[in-house]
Amino acid sequence: MFRLITLAFIALPALIGAVPAPSASPIHIESCDVKKLHTQMGLGDLFIKGKGYNFFNITFVNTASVAAKHIVFQVEFEKSRYTVADAGDFEPGHKFTHHLRDHGKDTHAFARAGSGPTECSVLSVTFSDGKTWERAGQNP
Repeated sequence: MFRLITLAFIALPALIGAVPAPSASPIHIESCDVKKLHTQMGLGDLFIKGKGYNFFNITFVNTASVAAKHIVFQVEFEKSRYTVADAGDFEPGHKFTHHLRDHGKDTHAFARAGSGPTECSVLSVTFSDGKTWERAGQNP
């Protein structure tokens, strides 16, 4: 009887379709902030607001054992969500601080539900050996 109960507990996760825990990001974000710059022209009390720019400052460390070549970050602030790609030679264990802009071929903007503090995360990483890592359940 004891063997049947033990066997049932061992087999239970397989029977109910246990899902493995998602792997942690191989890129550790140490800090992330957004700086906004808006241009405007004025004459006296009349001001015309010009274009606005967002600058993303991200400090991160590659915690993997191989160099990363392409990292896609997600930056959320106010009512916006941006995906911003960064390419380079990101060696393991090194700290990098990059200043990225809100435009370019690897940058995409989306509406954000609600507002809140600035949040940054890693969506995907491509390594120098050709392997990739992707965050499970990522937003578009």
